[in-house]
Amino acid sequence: MGVVLFIAFGLYKIYPILHKLLMERICNITVPHPHKCTDGFISITEVSTKTLNIATDSIVTPEQIRLGISTIFSAADSYPLLIEHIFVLLIIMLSIFLLHLLDKKQEMKLEYEKIKVEKLQNSYNALMGQINPHFFFNSLNGLDSLIRTGEQEKPLEYLEGLSNVFRYILQSDHKTLVTLNEELNFVNAYTYLLSVRYENKLFFSIQVAEPCLPKKLPILSLLPLIENAVKHNIISMQHPLRIKIYTVSESLLVVSNPIQPKMEDYVCSGIGLKNLQGRYLMLTGENIYIEKSNGYFKVFLPLLNVLG
Repeated sequence: MGVVLFIAFGLYKIYPILHKLLMERICNITVPHPHKCTDGFISITEVSTKTLNIATDSIVTPEQIRLGISTIFSAADSYPLLIEHIFVLLIIMLSIFLLHLLDKKQEMKLEYEKIKVEKLQNSYNALMGQINPHFFFNSLNGLDSLIRTGEQEKPLEYLEGLSNVFRYILQSDHKTLVTLNEELNFVNAYTYLLSVRYENKLFFSIQVAEPCLPKKLPILSLLPLIENAVKHNIISMQHPLRIKIYTVSESLLVVSNPIQPKMEDYVCSGIGLKNLQGRYLMLTGENIYIEKSNGYFKVFLPLLNVLG
């Protein structure tokens, strides 16, 4: 398109110069005088009358030649207007083509957003499938055990925590990004239920800097990490599990746990982490980082400054 525009504009601009040079060259042509005979030349009149037997009054003079050429080429004065019309036509055609491309781009953008929403929904469904199916059953069993002890405060506290967990998970279908403070409130309720279930065997440490609390991250980012730690590591009185959640800077959150794999030959599929990585990249444009070193499994989650 740029080349076509350049050529059309160049023709429009260069035409007056070419026309002027052509006219000057044509008008400077010398024509022998019809009645003049020089050495080595035969006059036009002589050739015409003796050989061609043409009347002398039919011979065209140089002035008539110049006049005829000027008359013919004077019609070329309308050429710039024609070139201008062609130039305008090209502009219109290119404009229509550009509008067509913009329309296609908008369609592709809408299609991408549709695919993105569908993928997020699939990721959410996969996340719900990743939550331990036995968690709610075990939670209800824990509540039943607390009620049987005859205590009143602990069952009520446990029931409140369970209610908060249910509410947060159900609301997660309508949210994408939440503040770290909201996510930690959910984690506190969720870890309380796990602590009751694994009494004196599972411990949590949360140390987050105050400026990081308004930062945002995808909803339910911490849940699969805690679930993985509980699922794949030994939790016993001899080998208690300590999960740490802390910030190393204002834009980076870390979830860490010691590596103490269960005795069973269990093959980890890594679906939970892959799902979290996909959601994180799609919603934030950032990648999470996984590190295994010095006997610890660490996941680094970027925190975002997002308004609204």
